[in-house]
Amino acid sequence: MYTGTYLNPSNVAFEKKLNNEIYVDKTDLIKFCNKHLGVGNCYLCSTRPRRFGKSMAIDMLTAYYSKGCDSKELFKGLNVEKYDIDNKKEAILSEKYIKNMNAYDVIRIDMQWAMTRVEYSMDAIKWIQNQVIDELKMVYPDCIKEGNDLPATLLEISRVTSKQFVILIDEWDALFRLDKENVKAQVKYIEFLRAMFKGQAAEEFVALAYITGILPIKKYGTESALNNFREFTMVQPKKMVEYIGFTEDEVKSLCDEHDMNFNEMKKWYDGYLLKDQHIYSPNSVCEALQNEEMMNYWVSTDTYESLKAYISINFEGLKDDIVDMLAGGRCKVNIYSFTNDLISFVNKNDVLVCLIHLGYLAYDSDTKEAYIPNREIRTVFETALDKTDWTPVINAIKESDKLLKNTLNKNAKEVAKAIEYVHANATSINKYNDENSLSCAITLAYYSAMNDYHIIRELPTGVGYADVVFLPRPNTVDKPAIVVELKCNKDADTAINQIKARKYGEHLKGYTGKILLVGLNYDKDDKNKTHTCMIEELDKTE
Repeated sequence: MYTGTYLNPSNVAFEKKLNNEIYVDKTDLIKFCNKHLGVGNCYLCSTRPRRFGKSMAIDMLTAYYSKGCDSKELFKGLNVEKYDIDNKKEAILSEKYIKNMNAYDVIRIDMQWAMTRVEYSMDAIKWIQNQVIDELKMVYPDCIKEGNDLPATLLEISRVTSKQFVILIDEWDALFRLDKENVKAQVKYIEFLRAMFKGQAAEEFVALAYITGILPIKKYGTESALNNFREFTMVQPKKMVEYIGFTEDEVKSLCDEHDMNFNEMKKWYDGYLLKDQHIYSPNSVCEALQNEEMMNYWVSTDTYESLKAYISINFEGLKDDIVDMLAGGRCKVNIYSFTNDLISFVNKNDVLVCLIHLGYLAYDSDTKEAYIPNREIRTVFETALDKTDWTPVINAIKESDKLLKNTLNKNAKEVAKAIEYVHANATSINKYNDENSLSCAITLAYYSAMNDYHIIRELPTGVGYADVVFLPRPNTVDKPAIVVELKCNKDADTAINQIKARKYGEHLKGYTGKILLVGLNYDKDDKNKTHTCMIEELDKTE
């Protein structure tokens, strides 16, 4: 049994992860891959943000398929080993599980690692081919022909031995991310991948190809460079949803096991909605459990710098959309126009879709909208905005604690002054008098309230819509609900009276307790755009 670095690696990496204090069983992915093994659609690409378990999946598949190890004991008791053998379909899968265990020559390539071994990106392709061919010589010395590249070598081995390979590539897109301007190297790399995975020759030597990355496969025009791959992404996860991150049930179980507050965990790390499933970042959840503290675990300086660069691109409407999402809003995106690289941006839509794939935004496939998923990512945005020309937005965020306190203390004059500043300075001139824009200004001004409140714009009440409602989150104590009504060229009294007349407070389902009624008005004809405010208190328990 030959165990190499690139050919038939050991199962040590997966064994270490199994021995971690926190391990979530994702071995059902093996069942999924076995369905595609040795058939026509054996090319799979799973992309997701950094620290969402990409390498973990590659380690697991390596341990399962590689001839370089014996993993029977390692997988005992895990989900992949459990089958209902009275069910015919399950029985077939069970046979496949046993048959394919450590039965294949596995080639595992980490493109990010390969990029660190060479001075120039162009050389990474040649370097990795040489490394793999050198190891193939150890096992198949009679099949190696001098001058053959890796695809030709694999084809020769397959024709002589009738064997096929499982090919696993981690961080397939590293060259596109780390040397994003080097188009020549990228084209050369795509040519290599096409030789590996496309055409009749590849059909002979590939039993399964599973590649991971952050970006989906590069598109040229509307066509994928590797259009025979089935892609599973943050915008179209398909049947790969439960393997992309931690599911809500898995996080609940972990919180119970570690005596952590699930509602707090949800507030910090929930928000990625994939095919109706709530998905959490595995790294952030594990760090929070191990440190017994909820905080931002996207701590790389490069993370903040790259986000700052993307949101500062001068595309019309991009800043307005970012501000709206910071204020808890959403914006429409077209997921199909993005060409899956980091330089070919044509408009704001391309930037937003890129941010979804990078994990800075989430995507709702039902409404086709992007949004900031959770508190952790909001803090990433806060840090990225520092030292930019977004001064009014930064000021609004910094002053939002004070505004909430003034609201709770019913200091209407200070509340009006704060809203007036944000409305005037953080809103596009073209949208100033738009009602949605004032709504956005209010929710941005109350930015810090998102930590303790669900903020809902245009809440249906049966007799109209409450403009903005702040509902206390679970475990938020001693804070009232807040109902805000907006008016233009009227007065704050009219706004308060409308809340009372339409009994908005009675339609806050499941909520009992104090409610603050906040009436806001601004005079659009006044050159100073003066805002006025009135605050009253109701008690729903009375």
